[in-house]
Amino acid sequence: GGLLLAGASALTDPRRAAQGDPRVVLLGRISDDQIADFYESIDVFCVPSTNSFAAFGIVQAAAMLAGVPVVAADLPGVRTVVQSTGGGLCFETGDVRSLADALTQVRDLELDRDSLAAVATQRYGVAESLNQYSLLLDDLDNR
Repeated sequence: GGLLLAGASALTDPRRAAQGDPRVVLLGRISDDQIADFYESIDVFCVPSTNSFAAFGIVQAAAMLAGVPVVAADLPGVRTVVQSTGGGLCFETGDVRSLADALTQVRDLELDRDSLAAVATQRYGVAESLNQYSLLLDDLDNR
């Protein structure tokens, strides 16, 4: 058998649709040492998930920590980072027109990358994440 990757089947249709389109560049896996350059090179990070069981979006937090605004599907876990930071927009899940509008509108927000990164760091940075875990453990100890 071949190598099986989580989510690989979800990439089949987008790869097929993008084939031959010069506007689309499929990067493949981005190594840890290239991730900062990746975020620096993009204007917006989009999460068009349609999975209603999607959990908290760590990739959205990573994008915002790099100062990149996010356009995310309006799903409970996926929308959390956008709502808590104001660093992007949500769109109606599965609605292509709503997604296109959000991608256009996020540009008009003129979000400052440094300010966005500061807000994201305050909310999702290492120090705050450790603080939240500490509070959770204290709460569990007191039960």
